[in-house]
Parts: sequence; structure tokens; C-alpha cells
Amino acid sequence: MNTRLPTRRRLTAGLLAAALLITHLTGCGGGVDSGGTGIIASGPISGLGSIFVNDVRFDDDSAEIRDEQGALLTKDQLKLGMTVIVEGGTLDTRAAQATSTAQVIRVVSDLVGPVGAVDAAAGSFTVLGQTVIVGARTLFDGSLTGGFSALVPGMTVQVYSQYDPLTRQYAATRIEQLPDATFFKIRGVVAARDPQAPSLTLGSEVIGVGGVAGSAVPPVDIGDFLSVRLLAESGQLAATSVRTADLMLGDHPVARVEGTVTEILSSRSFKVNGIAVDAVTAHFDGDEAKVVLGARVGVLGSTLAGTLVAARVIVHDDSVPAIASFALVGAVQELDAVTRSFRIRNTPVVFDDGTAFSGGAAADLANGRLATVSGLPSLDGTRIVATQVTFAAP
Repeated sequence: MNTRLPTRRRLTAGLLAAALLITHLTGCGGGVDSGGTGIIASGPISGLGSIFVNDVRFDDDSAEIRDEQGALLTKDQLKLGMTVIVEGGTLDTRAAQATSTAQVIRVVSDLVGPVGAVDAAAGSFTVLGQTVIVGARTLFDGSLTGGFSALVPGMTVQVYSQYDPLTRQYAATRIEQLPDATFFKIRGVVAARDPQAPSLTLGSEVIGVGGVAGSAVPPVDIGDFLSVRLLAESGQLAATSVRTADLMLGDHPVARVEGTVTEILSSRSFKVNGIAVDAVTAHFDGDEAKVVLGARVGVLGSTLAGTLVAARVIVHDDSVPAIASFALVGAVQELDAVTRSFRIRNTPVVFDDGTAFSGGAAADLANGRLATVSGLPSLDGTRIVATQVTFAAP
């Protein structure tokens, strides 16, 4: 296990991982987007074989894929549960599955740092004073054999998640071991500030900001949502960059945002993942009273001067998971009939007597055979348990 602390270096500005979907359409019905501005989607990857983000399947064959430092990645490095920002071309909604062609894919995360306390009973652990919740939809990198049980204090990890501003907890979508991290990172809400130190408190972590040039630190208030990169100096955490995590949108005639209410004045004036929403004249699908801090909502309207003017607000049921299931599309590899396992897009899959097969049977599985898998994470989160396997037509 490598727990080296990052050394000081110039760090690029953090990418923002708001869970949003913005489509620019000429009308509200299904069809092909001819507006010329394409689509932006951000959130956890729910499918591979192309990539699926916010119910849109993006062809990633010609996409430029980069990490937060700007380094080029290959599409084979994209994993289920990673949070990405996708800039795509034309959005086609004529079929049941909306599709587009990804032009740029940026991989982002919420936390990078050493594991602190681990609470097996609660299914949670801390990273840099932030509480991370592990649930039934959390996926673990294969290097963390056993999933949650492999986490030990001091291990450096990277966490992709959905942030809940009400509880100030991170619902993990993917957790990876990151022994060679060159920086630590927190995206979260300011709990306290000390202008004299100067320092900011995010979660339970006090972070010195004196080393950041004044012009690089935005005006900060308690409750602000920030993206902070930092390193350890003499046992203390010091920021190297501080940026707002609020997201400003350009003007678009039609926009759709899916995400979490991160700030609220009323059910008619709030922010979704940092995006200002004016819902004064909006129609609400669902209980308007449930539009509270941390609620999951969808907003349809238009954007003007950085504000989303809502025509429709969809209030989601929190008892329904944000990701119903995961999808894998591609050729079967490393088939093992004894362990009833194989891989698609380098993702381990297992099947059992409860797996349904379409277009064939379990006996028809073979290396190189094209198939689509729908499934859920295994109990330890390191594999996908197939609920449905559909063979491609020969």
C-alpha cells in the first residue's frame, strides 16, 4: 500500500461534475436535434459499449477523452460508475434509446485522498473529513478485492459520487485505489471559514487557503459549494486552488437538467447542482413540497443569463435508484463456464440461474459472441451480476 503524500506542483483547475443533461432542441417532441449546438451530459456512466450517461447512448469511437489533468485516455479506460462530462453532437430521439456522438469526454471525480475512519456497520468511510456512503449501486475497482472490506485507513482512493448537500455526504458510484495520487481534492460545501487564518472548513476538514493567490479565491460564504485542490504540508491540508462548483450555462432555447437541489430559497427558486432555476411559472410533476435541499429533480425549460427558466419540474421519488441498472454492449471475453463468468468491455460479469437469456441460451455464450448485458453490482461491488443477456443477431 502506498500512502505517499502529494508534493507541491502547479495544478490545473478542477472540472465540475454536476449531474446534468442539457439538450438543445427545435421542439419538445422526439426527433433529431437540428439546432447545431448538440448535447452536454454529465453524470455517472451507466453503460459501456459506447457510453450511456443520463439515458443517452453516446458513440465514443471518435471522442477525445481526457482526465482532469488534461491527459489523453482511451475509451477502454472508461468504467461504470465514473462521473463524466460529455460534449456531443446531434441528439437523435426517434428510437426508444436516445443517441448522440460524443465529441469530448472529460472524466471527473469528487474526492481524492486517504481513507480515514471506516464504519463497516454503517457502510461508510471518510476521506479528508468527508463521509462517503457505500450502497447497492456502488462499484469498486478490481484492485479492491472484496470491495468495501478492502478499504483500510491511509489507503489513497478516488471517489466518484452523487453529493447530497442536505446530509453533506457522498453517495459513491465508483471507488478506485489511487496509490500514485499527485494531489488531493474535495468538492463540497463550506461549513465554516476563518478569514484570519485564513482557512475554510469542508465537512470536518480544516483547509488552509493562505497559499492561494487572493485573485484565485472567489468570495466565499458558509454554504457555498466549492471545488478545492490541496496537498499536505507539515500535517496540515493546504489549498492550491479554490473554485466555485456552481455551473453557469449559456443561453439556449431549450434545456433539460437532471440532478440534486444544492441550494434553495423556495420550491420556485433553487439551484440544481449549482445551476440557478427560476420555476415561478413552471408546472410541477410530483409533489412541489418535496422540492427541498437534496431532492432529485428534472427541469425542462430555457436558459437565459445563466438561469434556467423552468417550464416543467419533475420531482423524482427518492425510493427509486437514480440508476435502475447497468448495461454492457460488446464481445464476450474470458468466458469461464465453470465459474459462470466473462468480461465485456473489460468489465467482469457473472451469471446465475436467475439470469434471463434472449436470442439464445447460456450454452450459446462464447468468446467473441456479441451480446448486451443488463445487471446490477455484486454484493462486493466488483462485478456485474447479469439479470438479462441478449445475443446480437448472427
